[in-house]
Amino acid sequence: MNPSDAAAYNNLGQALAGQKKYEEAIPQYQKQIEIKPRDQWAYANLGRVYILLQQYEKAIPELETAASITPEDPAVPFNLGRAYAKTGQPEKAAKSFMRSVELQPVPFRWNAAAYEMALDNLDLDQAQKYAESAIAATVLQMQSTSLDHVTNEDVRHTASLGAYGDTFGWIRFQQGKLSEAEKYVKSAWLLHSTGEVCDHLAQIYVKQGRKAEAIHLYELALATTNPMPETRGRLASLLGSDSDIDALAEQAKPQLKEARTIQIQELASNRRNSRVLDSLIAWAESSCSEIHHRRR
Repeated sequence: MNPSDAAAYNNLGQALAGQKKYEEAIPQYQKQIEIKPRDQWAYANLGRVYILLQQYEKAIPELETAASITPEDPAVPFNLGRAYAKTGQPEKAAKSFMRSVELQPVPFRWNAAAYEMALDNLDLDQAQKYAESAIAATVLQMQSTSLDHVTNEDVRHTASLGAYGDTFGWIRFQQGKLSEAEKYVKSAWLLHSTGEVCDHLAQIYVKQGRKAEAIHLYELALATTNPMPETRGRLASLLGSDSDIDALAEQAKPQLKEARTIQIQELASNRRNSRVLDSLIAWAESSCSEIHHRRR
């Protein structure tokens, strides 16, 4: 660390946070604030680390100070919304998420706000509008996508569409519309096979009474690179024990790899399957049409 660097302690905190050494990062941010009481980044970073540690009460004053220093940073009200939601302040949380979107009205921010609002059951009508906007904008960006020339941006849009579909499906889940929730989250899983999406689909199956299918999906979710911490407990609850969970997750890895391989092969196969991406876009456009039809 270069002690002459005005942001040295903040940068050290960031390096430690990047290694998930959150407790070690905290005193570095605090030292930065001690040296520079109106530091542009340290309050926001300290608040974010408190959120990652689920110390939401501690996060709020740091983030409120950050908001006064950098009022145009959309990440600050977004994280404030998360902290407010977890401390029983739903109105403040919803307003903070909306402020974040006002500052950065782009698809990933619409989706991020919608997802957090769905998780905490906050103003689901507004969350739905944000999710719809994210899906519609991404569909528009994918209009020219073709397997004849797939770019990295096309791949990112596909993953984003999966994430946004998962958000919309989770809003439907919170609204008690399980059939619609399954439709969107299952499609999202095919596009964006993360542990979080798989966990969501499993939760839907639990609500539908499809225990065996839910167990299998939880096993697949645990086999992903970054499973949700809560997934293990949910699977243990269905099984009645967590003693065999590690073995079950390990057994699921080949199945997960096979499922992903099939998806990749379908996207990269011969001309017989050259309309896969076009079909994917058509699905999204159809979903958008259904969404807007329900709103009228």
